[in-house]
Amino acid sequence: PKDALIFDLLGTIDDLSSIIGMVRSICSFPSVSKDLETIQCCLFEMGACVAAKNRSSRFIFDDSSLILTLE
Repeated sequence: PKDALIFDLLGTIDDLSSIIGMVRSICSFPSVSKDLETIQCCLFEMGACVAAKNRSSRFIFDDSSLILTLE
């Protein structure tokens, strides 16, 4: 259903990624911009896992390195 938690989560991940993209577009510090890009990539992977209900052969959200990268 449209009010399922999964859609709320996917929307929240997309919103966060969009905000990070806006910040990157005005960021004048290359190292910070690169860190933000890395976070966006991680969020994309997380969104793919959520959308595939963690059944995708390409994206499996049980990677502790991904979590450490985000932290």
